[in-house]
Amino acid sequence: MPESLLAVPELAAIVAVVMAFAKIIELLIMKAIPKKSTLTEEERDWMKSTHEILERCDVDGTPLAYVPRSWAEIQKEMQHAMTKIVGDQRRIADILERIDKKLN
Repeated sequence: MPESLLAVPELAAIVAVVMAFAKIIELLIMKAIPKKSTLTEEERDWMKSTHEILERCDVDGTPLAYVPRSWAEIQKEMQHAMTKIVGDQRRIADILERIDKKLN
């Protein structure tokens, strides 16, 4: 059997070099593209002022504003309630869809 022009090791090396060049080009393109924020100026200012308020401390180093530990429990309860509401809304949507199909 005659040897091929490109044996497996040479072909693998060529593929590796091409993939490396592709990755380098991708990185250069990503660096050239300016990063855009999804936040508006107003939202960015609000977040900045909120951060400044939460970072303030008195002379002893005690934070002037803080989130109590019980907040995590409240968030879990809110998440459970919202999940239940979404489930109920899906059931209502299914019922309305079935009613619409029967009317048509």
